[in-house]
Amino acid sequence: MQCPHNSGCELGVCETFGMTARSSSNGNGSGNGNGNGNGNGNGNGLSDVVQAAMGQGEWFELGPTLGGRLTAIVANKRSLIIDPAEVLIVGSPGGGVYFGRGDGVAQPTFTEPDNYALAEYSILHLEWDLARPNRLYALTWNELYATEDSGVSCLSKGSCWGDTWVNLLMSGGMPGGLLPDLRRAEPKPFVQMLLQGGGHVLIWSRPCEGIYYSFDGGVTMLHHLPSQAGVPTDCVRLLAVDPAAKQLWLTPEVADSSPPQIYHTGRWSAFQPNFAWTPAAGDLPRGTVSGLVGVGSGLPGFMVVVMTDAAGSQQLESFRTTNDGVSWERLGPVGNPALARDVRILVSAGGWEFFLGAVRAFYTSDLLNMGWAEKSLLGEHVDVRAIYADQDTQKVWFANDGAGSNLSDPQFNIVRWNWYPRNRLATPFGITPDGLKAWQLFAVMPLGATPPQTIGTRSRVFVGSLDNNWGCFPNADVSNDFTGLPYLNGVGDVLAIKGSAVGADPIYVRTASGTAMSRMFNARTVASCENVTLETIEPEGGVAAPFPWGPNSVAVHPTDPNKVYILRDDPSGQTPFLFSDDAGFSFWPTNPLDDRPQPVSIFVDPKGRVYVGTKDKGAFISNDDGQTWQPWGLNATPPAVILAVVVSGNVGWLATSDGLYRNLQSRNPNSRWELVTAGGGYVVSDVEVDPHCSTRIYATLGFVYERQQHRGGVRVSVDGGNTWSSLTSGLALHQSPIADVEVDPVHENLVYVASHGRGLWMYDWGKGPPACQVQFAKKPPPDAAVQHACKHSSFPPFCVFP
Repeated sequence: MQCPHNSGCELGVCETFGMTARSSSNGNGSGNGNGNGNGNGNGNGLSDVVQAAMGQGEWFELGPTLGGRLTAIVANKRSLIIDPAEVLIVGSPGGGVYFGRGDGVAQPTFTEPDNYALAEYSILHLEWDLARPNRLYALTWNELYATEDSGVSCLSKGSCWGDTWVNLLMSGGMPGGLLPDLRRAEPKPFVQMLLQGGGHVLIWSRPCEGIYYSFDGGVTMLHHLPSQAGVPTDCVRLLAVDPAAKQLWLTPEVADSSPPQIYHTGRWSAFQPNFAWTPAAGDLPRGTVSGLVGVGSGLPGFMVVVMTDAAGSQQLESFRTTNDGVSWERLGPVGNPALARDVRILVSAGGWEFFLGAVRAFYTSDLLNMGWAEKSLLGEHVDVRAIYADQDTQKVWFANDGAGSNLSDPQFNIVRWNWYPRNRLATPFGITPDGLKAWQLFAVMPLGATPPQTIGTRSRVFVGSLDNNWGCFPNADVSNDFTGLPYLNGVGDVLAIKGSAVGADPIYVRTASGTAMSRMFNARTVASCENVTLETIEPEGGVAAPFPWGPNSVAVHPTDPNKVYILRDDPSGQTPFLFSDDAGFSFWPTNPLDDRPQPVSIFVDPKGRVYVGTKDKGAFISNDDGQTWQPWGLNATPPAVILAVVVSGNVGWLATSDGLYRNLQSRNPNSRWELVTAGGGYVVSDVEVDPHCSTRIYATLGFVYERQQHRGGVRVSVDGGNTWSSLTSGLALHQSPIADVEVDPVHENLVYVASHGRGLWMYDWGKGPPACQVQFAKKPPPDAAVQHACKHSSFPPFCVFP
């Protein structure tokens, strides 16, 4: 449905944004509004007991405050009031918008603006309007926003810095579709074009929905589907503009193994689009088009492309065309092959100036003669994802993936260089992330009450992050106490932290390493987090994590901590599942699933039955540690991906890209799976059955790694999933995608969530959560025909009835 300007829209419900928490209704009772610009029409009404318990509860944002991935940055050069060197505005995919004062004079302190009407915090790009001074655009994963005012008035009240936003598509923050299952960076398809006669057009692509464009700053947004004009898909990877020829260029989302594909339109004129698409890959070699940009205005038009693995090369290669892509001239490699990889952003800064963000930052002022020069500063986190070059102030800023977990030696999250066009960059200035709360967590693992055992002591909690390694909250409380831990397996991505429900070690830690993971045998008993002993697990054939990455690719037997089950990325489909019964010292082989789908989530119940959720094929069950498999759930009409599988008693739960599904008789082959919350485009990232109460269920929203991010939130049901309420309305947490939720194994009033953008949050129910309801009602046994079929079938796990 289409919602009006400044409204939230979820599951077909429009809500008005507001500065304070507001409520809405979905026809079933009271919903839950969000004062930060996002309603949450997911409630079925709040019972008195739930409302009373929530009234005593409180959320704590534990952090850490150590920066995090930044995918957007601009500096203030528009202000008529504030000195241009004093303000930086940055965006994080999941963390929202922050601005920092003091740049150029001292280390800036970052603070969060109101972000009024910003329905999701997955910020992927910030850019000043080319035609309207003081207007700022924010591209999120699913939407395009602009600051509310375009005049000096916005400066006096701060809305230029992100206090107030307008959703230009007027979709109310509804999530776009899942991106194709391809290895890719975050989408940033947004450009502006200045046209002859003073015209100006905005052009952007919503995930897999083609192109939206506007000639009036977003007041009127028009739509175009490239697939109807010769482009193979409406999923757009890159957009670029040739400012001289007034052409729009794009690269579609295609597999990396496909031939390169580039297209351009005819010439645009004021208020007149041109979508006559022409293939423009010319004679480019086979490889992945990773960056595409037009030369700055004022010069003869040509386009520059950066390719990954061009013609089998293991380094980045750059090319240019001066004839609309009919042919391409090789400009040479980009940097050291060991360092130059994984392109994130390519920027034309005007004239002959180009900047490239990758693993390292690269710069050139003359593509034909000088080539690409690497620019990085000692102490910088070098994965550069956002660049802002300002010729007026003669400075360029590189923003990167984060600040690490080493508290004694924090990395620079941003580096500013003095920049004199046609000259080398000089005088770098490293900026530390003071005040930024943008850690992107994958996993959280509370261990229960840990030393010292004193009254009121909370649990030791481990967290794993994207890019910034992992760490520990020694006794998670409201003081934001945090201990950063050493890098594991040579990488900074910690995807899963799992242990047994019985409270015994070891604890298993999975990273993005393709060869190894780790275990801890004293995580629960050692006096301090930094003294934890780590051991390496190296299964034969490697342990590359399946995509999409997530916290549920490892499972531990609930009563035997030495039994660990590990999913791995296996393109052949032969052995996607590893099993060890001796804590990972040795592994047993497994057999593939029928049709060999890729499992991405795994669960094991107390009886040793193993369940996996897959991409595109539904869920499966094994009663013999992976030797044989049978279909188990959503196999006939599978969602794109099943992110979590949980079984409690006879009740099965599947957290999927299509929402949360429940089956009250999950071992009955004729039982029915029902959607109980979310869906309609909203992803359920994780589900947790409270270990203290099987009818108290927590579900989190918004995260499928590299395929979807939308506003998140935590929903709770106290009646086994029949009705749901939001725990997060009115909080920044509601706008951030959430990857993992865990209930404290000792303190049932404490719930921890791993926000992929805002770090660790803890909910304290206060005097306690709502009282545990009676168990699920016993259903009558199946009829005689079903019992006979089960008795004589090869599916014994299905044939256990209450």
